[in-house]
Amino acid sequence: MGLLVAASACSFVDRQLLSLLIEPIKADLHLSDTGVSLLLGLAFVACYALAGPPIGLLIDRTRRWRVVAAGITVWSVMTAGTALASTYAQLFLFRMGVGIGEATLNPAAYSLIPDVVRRERRGMAIALFGLGVYAGAGLALVIGGQVIGLLARHGPIALPLVGILRPWQAAFLVVGALGLPVAVIAWFMREPDRLDAGEPPSLWDVLRHLRDHAGVVAAIVALWAGVLMAGYSVGAWLPTFMGRTHGWPAMRVGLWFGLIVVVAGASGAITGGWLSDRVAARRPGGRVIAVTALALLALPFALAFPLVASPVGALALVGAFTFGQAGAAAAAPSILQDVLPGRMRGFASALVLAAVTLLALGLGPTLIALVTDRAFGDPAALRWSLAIAVPTMLGLAALAGFVALPAYRKLLPKVNA
Repeated sequence: MGLLVAASACSFVDRQLLSLLIEPIKADLHLSDTGVSLLLGLAFVACYALAGPPIGLLIDRTRRWRVVAAGITVWSVMTAGTALASTYAQLFLFRMGVGIGEATLNPAAYSLIPDVVRRERRGMAIALFGLGVYAGAGLALVIGGQVIGLLARHGPIALPLVGILRPWQAAFLVVGALGLPVAVIAWFMREPDRLDAGEPPSLWDVLRHLRDHAGVVAAIVALWAGVLMAGYSVGAWLPTFMGRTHGWPAMRVGLWFGLIVVVAGASGAITGGWLSDRVAARRPGGRVIAVTALALLALPFALAFPLVASPVGALALVGAFTFGQAGAAAAAPSILQDVLPGRMRGFASALVLAAVTLLALGLGPTLIALVTDRAFGDPAALRWSLAIAVPTMLGLAALAGFVALPAYRKLLPKVNA
């Protein structure tokens, strides 16, 4: 579990750093908000979604830790390679490579965790894995902000064989190197025994299972994706929002938003896992109830934080939003694991994650940018885009939870019989 959390943290350091560098990248490459949002979303998520299912098949049939090690290596090298990007197309390609590498981790984790953790503790175990998300995102903001501030004071850097690097390029080079030691450790990890012995199901067996329960799976996807979409949207645009609306520099935003993500995100994730296990032990469908309640808890804070006049008040409200959203996001994957037979968890999780990520990361940040660019036509209106779109995402997620609950309750005893 410790290594999975470390790997998750590294993946989100690499993924989140871009959000802190939006303004210098826009200035150097002459991009719009929508162009940057495609780097935040589409470039990453398209390859993440396409690579996930074949990687999931591999996870069900081979040593999972070796797959994780290979994935960490790929995304670390691609993040470091971003330092070499001097055009939008090159930056887009490196972000695609990061997506391919990161497509390995979650399906492997969702296959490994049920083999070493009892069912009644599964929500907390998956939530602990989710801690890496908030540790990584927070570290990206804190460390990234400090690195950017340090590099910005020294200006462009000349490196042998590489040439002149702008501060934002150097930041990618530094962060990309962090994952390589984790990859080495993962390669030598002992593979746990699979609880479900025998041959893994065929591709068609997995697709048939998902087809037979398409209604409840679709509702779970919508619930999970809506919660993640809200988190990705705020994570992607909050540093820019704080700069445009409150005049905060990237270094200051990185420090305070990073601390909020670590503290509120980690405590929310632990609370979500605990609540998921607690409610599931007392009521059928308790995991769905817990995630839906936490999404509703985050909603009013998502509405309020973009609109308050005080930057400190905005960040305090972001902390409350992050607590509820992180709890829901950390508990949501355990809903899926309870309705998947063990030997199909790698491939089935990858398929569902592809759909969730396409919706959450592919649409979330881009929707914010489109509302800002197209509906308002004014970069200063970012606060209104956030105030409209993020609460709507959480409201739709909660609605999906209410829709999923009856069918989920009926399916649980069939899968776990």
